[in-house]
Amino acid sequence: MSTPARSAYVISAQEIAPGWVLLYAVTFLLQFVCGLIRGIVLYPVLWVIFTILGWSTSPLNSLLLVIAYGPLVLSLATLILPVGGWLWQ
Repeated sequence: MSTPARSAYVISAQEIAPGWVLLYAVTFLLQFVCGLIRGIVLYPVLWVIFTILGWSTSPLNSLLLVIAYGPLVLSLATLILPVGGWLWQ
């Protein structure tokens, strides 16, 4: 019997090298820390800007989550989704 045809973007479990998974896990952890630092640094800057402009600071936490961890979510999505990079195409 032949195996069912798969898309060119989907890889099998045998094709995943453990070294690449470890490398991704390390870079994921580093980017998590960078996102935390990005959020800590950006919070007072955005708070001052929102206050000067007279805007409500209530959506500030949600905005910071998107700014700080948005790139990390996109990275994880391209790892999980079978058509990685669909957002940029």
